[in-house]
Amino acid sequence: MKPAQPLMANRWLLAFLLCLAPHMPSAQTYTGNSLLETCSKPGGDIRCGGYVRGVVEAILAVQETNKMTQLVCIPPDVTFGQVYDLAMKYLLDHPESQHYTAASTIMVSLRDAFPCQKMI
Repeated sequence: MKPAQPLMANRWLLAFLLCLAPHMPSAQTYTGNSLLETCSKPGGDIRCGGYVRGVVEAILAVQETNKMTQLVCIPPDVTFGQVYDLAMKYLLDHPESQHYTAASTIMVSLRDAFPCQKMI
């Protein structure tokens, strides 16, 4: 009987996630415009912060697993709050980029702010 309990919990979790699925934006259609819209809603800063953190963590994970791929070089003393502010400022300052995916726009904002030195 004990092994069935985690399975039942997983079923409830799966059912919960399936209920949320229609409300979750597609990763392919989540643009800078979508991110700014989400951020401007009450409580949106929490969702935006989670999204930006996820993008940053993904970039860092790629760099960690493939040392040849250095997309950005964020100094160790830079806080997440600074990265978040930078990404939001970039979106606001570059309306011509807001129709691109939010993740790619965040990546460009980080690349521009924290470029890696080229290896000779």
